[in-house]
Amino acid sequence: MFLCILIGCTHGLIGSLPKMDNNAAELIVIRDHAFTGSGASYKVTLDDQAVLAIRVGEYAKLPVTAGVHKIGVGKFMSYNVRFEPCKKYYFVIKTSFSGIVIEPLSEEKGLDLISKSKYLPLENK
Repeated sequence: MFLCILIGCTHGLIGSLPKMDNNAAELIVIRDHAFTGSGASYKVTLDDQAVLAIRVGEYAKLPVTAGVHKIGVGKFMSYNVRFEPCKKYYFVIKTSFSGIVIEPLSEEKGLDLISKSKYLPLENK
C-alpha cells in the first residue's frame, strides 16, 4: 500500500467528465513508452484540476470546451492552449532522467503514437 502512495497507483478517470455539446474540441493525451517512470501513473490536469491518471503506453481522449485552457502533467509542466470547436489536439507525456514534460504534437505524430498505444477509456461512474 505504501508503495502505491509513493508511485501513484491511481489509473483512469479522476472525478467526472464534463457534459459537452457537439462543438467540443478533443484533447488526446499520449504517454510515451519510456522505461523511465514506467512504474507510475501520471496525473493529467486541465485548468489545474486532475482529470485522469495515465500509464506508460496509453492514450486517452477528453472533450474540452472551446476557449483557452491550461493542460499539464501533475505539477511539473503545463501549457495554455486555445481550443477551437470540433478540432483535435495531441499532447505527449515524456519521461527521462531529467524530468517529466508534456508537449504538443502534430496530428501526424499523434496518430503514429496512438497506433502504438493502448486506448484508456474514460467513463463517468
